[in-house]
Amino acid sequence: MTIRHSGNWRAIVALLAVVTSGYTMHAAVEQKALDGVAASVNGEVITYSQVREVVKPREEMMKQVFSGQELVDKVKEARLAALKDLVDRQLVIQEFKKAGYQLPEYMVDQSIQTVIREQFQGDRRKFMQALATQGLTLSRFKAFEKDKMIVQAMRGKYVKTDAFVSPSKVED
Repeated sequence: MTIRHSGNWRAIVALLAVVTSGYTMHAAVEQKALDGVAASVNGEVITYSQVREVVKPREEMMKQVFSGQELVDKVKEARLAALKDLVDRQLVIQEFKKAGYQLPEYMVDQSIQTVIREQFQGDRRKFMQALATQGLTLSRFKAFEKDKMIVQAMRGKYVKTDAFVSPSKVED
């Protein structure tokens, strides 16, 4: 094919740009459609991919133990439990924000440094490789870590630490 330099080349380039961007947008919409909304918690969406991400390690173990309909039932059960956990977590995080609490970024960064030090012997490169293996970015891991810290803080606020019950109260 021979391309001649004429006034039409601009139109061809523009058409290619529109077609390419349309294809990219179509692929993004198709991915969202394949993903879908598993639940909505006060306007915050939990997607099926988030549920699968949480349950993936358990599913891999289940595949080694179960098969057939039993595997399907166990996976379904695990995904429902994961969805419930995600909904509960989102409710706790929303309550944290509603109450006006804030978690300083340096605390999240310190927590990540602790993970690197304790689980990867201080080797940040190994940590980043582990994230990549799991399909996570540092910012996504940081968001998970922040959410985990918020949930822990809120549980600590509402769970009474004085768990000792006297024998007389037990009898009553």
